[in-house]
Amino acid sequence: MYHRFLITAASLLFAACLSAQDNNVVADTVKVINNSKQILIQRSTEGNSTITIFGDKDNPEYFYQLQVSKTDSIDVDDFILNANFPFTHNQNRKEVIEYDVARNIYFGIAAPCEGNKAISTSIELGIMQLGGITYTPTCQGFSISTGLGFGYRQYSLKSDFFLESGSDRILSVIPADSEISDCSSRIGSFYLQIPVLLTQKIYHNFAISGGAILNFNTYTTATTKFKSDNTYFEHTFKGLHQKPITIDLYATVGFKDAVGAFVRYTASKMFDNGFGPDVKSITAGITLNF
Repeated sequence: MYHRFLITAASLLFAACLSAQDNNVVADTVKVINNSKQILIQRSTEGNSTITIFGDKDNPEYFYQLQVSKTDSIDVDDFILNANFPFTHNQNRKEVIEYDVARNIYFGIAAPCEGNKAISTSIELGIMQLGGITYTPTCQGFSISTGLGFGYRQYSLKSDFFLESGSDRILSVIPADSEISDCSSRIGSFYLQIPVLLTQKIYHNFAISGGAILNFNTYTTATTKFKSDNTYFEHTFKGLHQKPITIDLYATVGFKDAVGAFVRYTASKMFDNGFGPDVKSITAGITLNF
């Protein structure tokens, strides 16, 4: 009722202004809007007036604007804002906190970009946010999220190398000589992860995201197989000196709550200094429920 009174009063005010300019002009109701969320009346230094109304009882995204100039001309903009239009700002949007389950389920190919040349293309998979929380402030389309997840990263060795480790638990990469063949070796690491991601919607559900991931490397093993003197050997090495905490950089682009493409860079080496092969990698792949 209060909003309707303001709109009616504004309409009468504009009609009175027109009547003062020309006594032949008949005052009339320009627009009736029920249960509007916000009314804004502005007057410029040149004497022009603007009344802006946000929302009505049927659509909270409704926008209405009426302009009256000193020359008695009236310009009206009457439309509905698209809430997902790029970079629009919904002045009535309230902050939102959401709790997430099983978000950013990912699988990718890990390619070495720095370190020991014996490391070959490998795999990485996991769930970045088994449980998490997303905070969306009042600005349109922007959110920040974090959570707790887990993952597995595997590095394979090229076929002419194998792994060896002794009582000192130093993992070494050994080139295969002429007496050794059919080499197959890999290093696998399980980790817990805490991501901190910033996400911005671009259009509808299409969005970009980026941030950093804190990894707690809980368990690392290595396995090597090779053939020597017509005999197959297989060894598994445990209790290795992996770095307990590492940091990854992460970026993704795609459709919110659906599928996206991601890139993940391991900014830290896998092992403590001198206890294993140095390697850094870039993983690229797909993520579900992004």
